[in-house]
Amino acid sequence: MKTIIDCWNPANITKEGKNGFRYLDVTSIIKRTTEIEYSDNIDLFEKFYKMNNRLKYCNGSHFTFQDKSIEAEYYLWLQSNDYKKKSFSLYYGNSTVD
Repeated sequence: MKTIIDCWNPANITKEGKNGFRYLDVTSIIKRTTEIEYSDNIDLFEKFYKMNNRLKYCNGSHFTFQDKSIEAEYYLWLQSNDYKKKSFSLYYGNSTVD
């Protein structure tokens, strides 16, 4: 199966206000879309979590599902016991944690 996700990044466009004041617009906009292949919902959610986790230190950058029903299921999965059992390995991967 396949689904499409959107990658949101800050616009980073210099704009000029009414009084001539210049500022950097960092409103998040969709920069690209990506297609994910998956075998079942758990596989999809784990892949999505890992992709989104890589962007955690990029201000304003994140992924969202285009299909809002899958996104709702994802947020339910984040509250489930299945996620809680795997959360440590998903977050840290194969890293060593002191």
